[in-house]
Amino acid sequence: MKFGVGIVGGLLLAAAAANVHPAAQGRGITVYEDVNYRGENVTIVDDVPSLNRYGMSRRISSLRVGPGESWEGCEESNYRGRCQVFSSTESNLGRLGWNDRIQSLRRIRSGGGWGGGGGGGGRPPAGEGGRLELFDKRNFGGKSSALVSPSPYLGSMAGRSESLRLSGRWQICDQPEFRGDCRIISDSVPDLDRIGWKNRIQSARPR
Repeated sequence: MKFGVGIVGGLLLAAAAANVHPAAQGRGITVYEDVNYRGENVTIVDDVPSLNRYGMSRRISSLRVGPGESWEGCEESNYRGRCQVFSSTESNLGRLGWNDRIQSLRRIRSGGGWGGGGGGGGRPPAGEGGRLELFDKRNFGGKSSALVSPSPYLGSMAGRSESLRLSGRWQICDQPEFRGDCRIISDSVPDLDRIGWKNRIQSARPR
């Protein structure tokens, strides 16, 4: 059977569209069992208090975040324990100390809130090098969250940091999306109250 050029072209376009991953189109986060986006995977578009429902609890080794979105992953169900905000693709979560650790995921809405609605605004380019770890107690104590890329929303750590440890130079801001009062820091700070930044940090990025 012969097909006209228009019909064949339409079939090819339909096939290509079917292979476009939802996360690549700005809808949700896709998590993978293996590094480099391989192995069993699932795309999530709504908050998931327990990844057991997908059979992916503590089995995630890489992930892709939809453009303009930020998601918080936590090491315990119901968004408890240590959490990390992801705003870009991560081909190997082991480099961040998060391989096979995530048990719950939720989207961060524009403005720093939660929910399965639309994602946040535009995402800054990913920074290179450097690491910032925020703690909710002085002297690097309590719960912590480690950042390695620009984080316009800090999830459960927003406005809760009392100390920080870093490598490289970072900009911290007292509003989401790197707005408001901002400051460049290049040294660890065991007590943010001493520099007037206790419980103020809402966003951070490498500089």
